[in-house]
Amino acid sequence: MQTIVQENLPICFDLAHKQLVHLTQLTLNPTPLQPDIYFERNTEGLLYRLQMLDNDKAWRVQEKPCLLLCNEPAWLIRDGRLCTIEGMNGFRLKAFKDKNEVIVAQSKVKEYCQKIILPILEKIDFRHEGFDIIVHQIVQKATLTLTHDFIQHSAGLALNFAYEKQTFNWKETRSQRSFLDINAQEEVIIHHVKRDAKTEAKCLQELTNLGLKSSNSNHFELENAQNASAAALIDWLINHQKTLEQAGFKVELPVVENKTVTLLRPQLNLEKTEENDWFDLKGRILVGEFSIPFGQLVPNIRDNNPYFLLPNGLYFLIPDAWFETYENVARFGKIDGETVRIKRHQATHLLEKNETSDLEKTTAEMSEKITTWTPPQYLKADLRPYQIEGVQWLIKHYFNGKGALLADDMGLGKSLQTIATLLFAKENKRNNAPLGTGRQMSVFDAEPTDNFLNPLQAILVLPASLVYNWQNEWKKFTHGILVYPYIGNSRIKDLRILKRYDVILTTYQTVAKDIDLLEQMTWEYAVLDESQYIKNKESDAFKAVNRLDARHKISLSGTPIENSLSDLWAQMQFINPSILKSYTYFDRTFIKPIEKGQSPVQKEALRALVQPYLLRRTKNEVAKDLPEVMPQTIYSEMSEEQKKLYDKEKSAIRNALLNVELLGGSEFTYKAKVLESLLRLRQLAIHPKLLYPDYTGESAKFNDVLATWDAVQRADHKMLIFSFFKSNLALYSAYFDKNAVKYNLLTGDTDLKKRHQEVLNFGKNDDSQTFLISLKAGGVGLNLTAADYVFLLDPWWNPAAENQAIARAHRIGQTKTVMALSFITKDTIEEKIMLLKARKTELFTDIIGDASVPSFSKDDLAFLLA
Repeated sequence: MQTIVQENLPICFDLAHKQLVHLTQLTLNPTPLQPDIYFERNTEGLLYRLQMLDNDKAWRVQEKPCLLLCNEPAWLIRDGRLCTIEGMNGFRLKAFKDKNEVIVAQSKVKEYCQKIILPILEKIDFRHEGFDIIVHQIVQKATLTLTHDFIQHSAGLALNFAYEKQTFNWKETRSQRSFLDINAQEEVIIHHVKRDAKTEAKCLQELTNLGLKSSNSNHFELENAQNASAAALIDWLINHQKTLEQAGFKVELPVVENKTVTLLRPQLNLEKTEENDWFDLKGRILVGEFSIPFGQLVPNIRDNNPYFLLPNGLYFLIPDAWFETYENVARFGKIDGETVRIKRHQATHLLEKNETSDLEKTTAEMSEKITTWTPPQYLKADLRPYQIEGVQWLIKHYFNGKGALLADDMGLGKSLQTIATLLFAKENKRNNAPLGTGRQMSVFDAEPTDNFLNPLQAILVLPASLVYNWQNEWKKFTHGILVYPYIGNSRIKDLRILKRYDVILTTYQTVAKDIDLLEQMTWEYAVLDESQYIKNKESDAFKAVNRLDARHKISLSGTPIENSLSDLWAQMQFINPSILKSYTYFDRTFIKPIEKGQSPVQKEALRALVQPYLLRRTKNEVAKDLPEVMPQTIYSEMSEEQKKLYDKEKSAIRNALLNVELLGGSEFTYKAKVLESLLRLRQLAIHPKLLYPDYTGESAKFNDVLATWDAVQRADHKMLIFSFFKSNLALYSAYFDKNAVKYNLLTGDTDLKKRHQEVLNFGKNDDSQTFLISLKAGGVGLNLTAADYVFLLDPWWNPAAENQAIARAHRIGQTKTVMALSFITKDTIEEKIMLLKARKTELFTDIIGDASVPSFSKDDLAFLLA
């Protein structure tokens, strides 16, 4: 009907055959009919009358019947006119077809008022006698309630306006509501509540002024936060509670997971004292009438739980700043009554900037001796000048009581610099003197005659594949050092015995298993090699190494950032827990502004924060005598059969991935689908047999790799062949087995002893020219300078992984030019990823001079699948 009226369409009623149209065409009534309603409460019950006003002329339904077309909105035909009724449901007319009034029995009055009168009152004014209608239009209070938006997965504040016995949500479209009150004398009183739009608008403006914004749902959220936590909103309520109350708001006590939270602001009075080897924090928190020892908050801070239970059953909110400030106190501190005690070597980072600790004074006193340090007699190696500088830098942090991240390029001797530093620490511990004295020991010298007592007690945490490598490094470069590989099922778990060793070599997995034992010992040094292994802050490895009690810490990594700035946070958190503050703070202050906003200001701020604790030198800077790396890219053309399979798969993937709404599920599910799809395209580009084992056709890349391999081995060179896929290496090993070619093989399935033997065989045997290596299993920790060719069979987006592979051959000890050959299949995802990654390395280079790549955007995906 609305369309007919709006478009002024002609409409007829009861048009007969051969009848002229204009005789039955209806005329649109120019104005809506106005219902005139009368209710009267009397001794018999309730009287209800209805008539219509049409241009000030009244008529009753019974007097001249009309044809009702629809109820809501009401449209009817009367006297050849098409009419609508203002604010009334057409169903109300039916009761008056045969009578002018309706009599409601006394027993039905209450029900009739509820079902008929109240709905009419909310739309139409009417005349009445025998009962009262009281109008209410005053906002009694505006209530803010913490709530959770299950659709948006975030907390919010619900705003409701309370009137006389009626409450309206701020976003509710209904402007009025009525309710019935019948007293003991059976007197009918109707309360009619009308919303005060002006007052409500003023309240909304007040919330906007205080930093709230309305979300897509019925809630308010913080202006500068997405998916704000309940704690953030409670903190906002505490900060603005007085202002809100003065503006007429009532703030209900928030309830979070059945915890009712008080809006009192806690006050912390804390004293810091140093005594012997301990740094003590003692104080109390005042919350209203309650006084709580600071130590009782430690479990909450350790567990990142912001809600603390008070004696009265309410909870108070621990401020976010306390977590940032005392996160490491909770991790390392021991509760002793009302005092939290921390060992002095762990407490340095807790001092305020304007305080000077004994350790900082010591640093100034020792600065001259650090710069004149020379390698101790127990070191059997000739250090290069940049390596001596690196050791001096590490020793400076030793005296400062600060951790250090040595991030030198792969192959520059991070392990040797670490060994030299630990030897210094051992000699300093033995003599209580900072400098090693005496000449540097030659590899031809005999064992030292003096008794090198007082074990160092250092723990080196490594990837499992590097334990034997480090064991050999200690044997090669030192004399008289007791090293114990704490690995395997038969490892000794007696701390009395472990304390007798200078160095304990163990793995990340073993530390995670045995941390309850290992954290009982105070280590002189804790060293992490390939420290990017702890980049996931939720991993068992990260949690375990951060429980180690060590006076000094070193992290070693050629790639401290592999995927995200969060990698850097995890490693800095280990060596100097408070430098970058909590992860929540770091994410808000650096990750989002830099990775999403490309903020140059925050990039520089982060660089300034980490620079004192991170040392990175590249081969081009400090090892200019190293022979150069000659990179070369070899492109392969797909065979016709291979190309058909690839194009078919790419088309299917593009249709699926670029129509996200068809996938359903979570963002995590979508990302998993992306990775799975890209993996399939990579496999087809390398060799279709990786995806379809029954494939009998050719792979262009496989043929080109074998042709290049044949030329290299005929020229009497040794080569390393890296692939991400073990199944790809299996194709080459099968070919070599078939043709009786000697080769070495190292994958994640190779046990540690076999791995060590494979490395030795390749280095010593001239007839073993080929080493097949899984990129993950052999990308770090191997010294394979016997090879001068590196084959990268399936380059991908992370250049760090490729650089690590090349560095197995291009490192100290290499005398030949290293040829690094990257094999790319043309017109595939491999070729496009080379173009894409060149655009995406700037961020990480800006921070520490390293390079990696963040995850793909949808635009990147469209580029890859074009």
